[in-house]
Amino acid sequence: MANIKKQLIQNYQKRKHWYGHNTFQEQAEIFDIETGRANIKKEDFLLEIGFGEGLFLDWARESGFTITGVEINPDFYTLAKERGHTVYLGDAKRVLHGSDKKYNGIFLFDVLEHLTIKEISSLFDLFQTILGENGKILVRVPNGGSPFGRYLQYSDATHLTVLTPSKIQDMALLSGLEVKGIYNGARTQKTGAHKNWILKWIAYGVRDFIQLVIGYLYYGENIPLDPNLTVVMGHVSEEE
Repeated sequence: MANIKKQLIQNYQKRKHWYGHNTFQEQAEIFDIETGRANIKKEDFLLEIGFGEGLFLDWARESGFTITGVEINPDFYTLAKERGHTVYLGDAKRVLHGSDKKYNGIFLFDVLEHLTIKEISSLFDLFQTILGENGKILVRVPNGGSPFGRYLQYSDATHLTVLTPSKIQDMALLSGLEVKGIYNGARTQKTGAHKNWILKWIAYGVRDFIQLVIGYLYYGENIPLDPNLTVVMGHVSEEE
């Protein structure tokens, strides 16, 4: 099983059709929205774990941030290194263990679903030690609490754990962290597969209506139902 997982990870670039041809401009609107949720500033030090193609690394550097990346895929590591990024190859827990550097923003886009519950909890323990005082952790995962997230979750053989807001909150609390915000994944207006912002505005409105109706009919609250889920975490507030 371990060998199969390793082979899948090594072939990830080919399976995802990532060949270094994509540019961060294609994802810039998403990155703007998500980093806004984390409330980061230009002088902040950022960390991305599992940076893949390195598009967020490129966007962050172009936007004036200082960013470091950690990646277990050697091909992705090499691509980022060739583009001049400060990156490390290996498991984040091993690479960053004992580091005295503090980060204002820690980002994981489509990473946690590739890990086991034990590995996620261990990673959260690490975050407790390297996250700055008012820093934020932002994770994006397939929305395990939504029927519309099933395609993203189950279409990848390397996805191990189905995640929901309550699951992430439980693991965060075990590590002395707390959830600060729960959102649908960033919704773009100007970029993406469909460029007509009017049709997007209508589609998002319909989505929100369906979400509200289903949430209150079945659960008594408004719950995110988009395919992707974004969760922002930080240190436990002092008043708590």
